[in-house]
Amino acid sequence: MMKINRSLKYLFLGLFVFALVSCASNSMFSGNGDLCGYVVDENNLPVEEFIISCKGQKGILKTTLTDKNGLFVFENMALGNCWIKGRKNSFVELENNMLIFGDRSKILCFQVSSIDRALDKVEEMILYGDYEGANQLLGKIVCEEGSPSKEVLSIYKKYLEQRISTGGVEVLVEEEVKKDEGNEEKIL
Repeated sequence: MMKINRSLKYLFLGLFVFALVSCASNSMFSGNGDLCGYVVDENNLPVEEFIISCKGQKGILKTTLTDKNGLFVFENMALGNCWIKGRKNSFVELENNMLIFGDRSKILCFQVSSIDRALDKVEEMILYGDYEGANQLLGKIVCEEGSPSKEVLSIYKKYLEQRISTGGVEVLVEEEVKKDEGNEEKIL
């Protein structure tokens, strides 16, 4: 009798382990699934209404907006490589990010910089003489045409283009030279 109880015990234990292993979730899958992620700013706060685009291996482009929590979902995406990019006014553009979509256990998180943080970085780059890097970063900031922010970016761009073209040497504009010369005469 003890032998039968022991055998039943091992049989049930074996069945339990088999059921547990066979029911374990496999994060890799085949076919289609939902691709989910978040967009946050430099302070890890959600960015609402960030336009996210995803292009899958088959060339199908899908676009969506983040919700108030910064969440985006691309439904029914095919397994494989995909490229994600995004933009919103007053933020640095999210460039093409290639990822392999095949693990449904992962949620993407993209951190983007606001215009204020990006301009701080541009000024830091200028201080260290990285004019080309600063100019590239300026080109990635998204702003509405005609907005005050766009005008500020334009001023920075002109300054950086002048610095780059002169090898980093600051050149006074002719009007500024004349103005300074006029002041010198009055002083004498």
